[in-house]
Amino acid sequence: MPRSPTSRSRPSSPPSSEPSVLHALALKMRSSLPLKDRIWLDLKIYRKSFLGSDAIAWLTSELNGDVDAALEKGNALIEMGYCYHVCRAHYFEVGGGTLYYYWNEDVLRAKGTSEEMVKMKKRVERVEDEREEMERSVNEALFRVVVLEERLRVLENLVVAGSIVVVGLIGVLSLGLNGEETLKRKVLMIFFGAGVSYAIYGKMGRDVASIGGELETSESYGGEGSAERGEDFLVAKAMRRKVTGIFKAVEAPIEQREVVPAVETWPHRPIFICDDRSGSLPLGVPFEFETELFKGKCLIRIRGVKSDDEESDAKYFEGRQRRFQAIVQGQFKEDIPLTDLLTGHAFARPLKNLPPKWLLGVAERLIKRLAPSTVVELRKKVNPRAFSLLGATSQVLRIDQPGQEPDIRHHDIEEENSCLGGKFSSGKVTSMRRKKRLTSHSKGLSYDTKSVYTFDFYQHLLDASQYELDLGVKRVKLANALDGQPLQILAVTRDGREAWKFQLWHEALLRSETGQ
Repeated sequence: MPRSPTSRSRPSSPPSSEPSVLHALALKMRSSLPLKDRIWLDLKIYRKSFLGSDAIAWLTSELNGDVDAALEKGNALIEMGYCYHVCRAHYFEVGGGTLYYYWNEDVLRAKGTSEEMVKMKKRVERVEDEREEMERSVNEALFRVVVLEERLRVLENLVVAGSIVVVGLIGVLSLGLNGEETLKRKVLMIFFGAGVSYAIYGKMGRDVASIGGELETSESYGGEGSAERGEDFLVAKAMRRKVTGIFKAVEAPIEQREVVPAVETWPHRPIFICDDRSGSLPLGVPFEFETELFKGKCLIRIRGVKSDDEESDAKYFEGRQRRFQAIVQGQFKEDIPLTDLLTGHAFARPLKNLPPKWLLGVAERLIKRLAPSTVVELRKKVNPRAFSLLGATSQVLRIDQPGQEPDIRHHDIEEENSCLGGKFSSGKVTSMRRKKRLTSHSKGLSYDTKSVYTFDFYQHLLDASQYELDLGVKRVKLANALDGQPLQILAVTRDGREAWKFQLWHEALLRSETGQ
């Protein structure tokens, strides 16, 4: 009989081992030991059982002949529930006679499932990122549809206008030529038809030319020997302007640097990244900074631009549509309500050469689709701006205890927003849901001074190497519109205090400033 005393004797010391190691060992042992239907003297059949002596022999072989280690590992498997004596009366024993054991298939599957959950979570997060990228692609496709519909509308108007004019001319030609009065009427109608034709065709033609011109790719800035045009060409005007009125609640000004070194000295030409005071900031490697509201570090990556860590940047952009990344990590110096901290761009002068109003409107709707909290007022004559809530804009928001924060040089920073509390406490709120939720339900939430915050901004619309906005069907040259004013990596409160602000210059801005 498979020996069934009333109580099983425990090993002298409780076995312990890493659960994942034990699980792998159990699976390997499960596939190696022969399972048979075994009959004892009482004629009871123990189906698909294995011998304890076979188990100890296999474990001893796996552990380089160490019988004690084999016995410890085997009993650890029993402790973890992977297998058990058929009468649940024994651990594994050496020289203890014939003992039969079962595998606990449910526990094997359950342990496997728990191990797979971590991997599954990571796969789900990757799928979420891919879904977000796909949503951006869909938005671009919708943008193309809107553009094509607009062109079709204009062409349809042309056809209608042409038909009206043709019908009018046919009517004129059908008039008789008898009599002076009839001839006068004919001449007047011809002039009237020509005026109507000019008015309709002229307006429609201008619309078509405008749309067609906007859809065509503009000529790129080029020019060998641009560095030979002198320092006046390479340096923006020495002046500082105030940018005011971020949203209606902001009255304090934001200073905007407008003096940069000569392009020949830029280490990442044609790009120059700086703050209001220093020279060039690093590209591709982290740098530290401190303001009155925030102390931390920042890492900026730009596809197609010389980097201080080109190998890491190449790996980051490989297989991705992204063209730009800015990641900021650190601690706030005072508690700040989420509703009071904004990110975006503010300019001192009106923007120039903007696309047609309808096209700009479509672009604004596309941007708001990607960042629902965005307020875009680019056509303002005074202080044009585009701002949204910081917490509802960053692609990744991570909140950690000091010492637990990730290295911002890593290529994949995972979302962790459970510290926001409330509905975020479950830790299951994805990046996309966090953006939507904070857009309308951020009241009462604050950035605290104890946590370490990581904000990861990345996108594929901004081609910073060319200083162009790629809208799919159209590449808009930003230098033409910005009038020598740089884009910004900015976080600012509604009262105008800056958590951080870095400027992204391109040499095309200086050509635009000098009108060359």
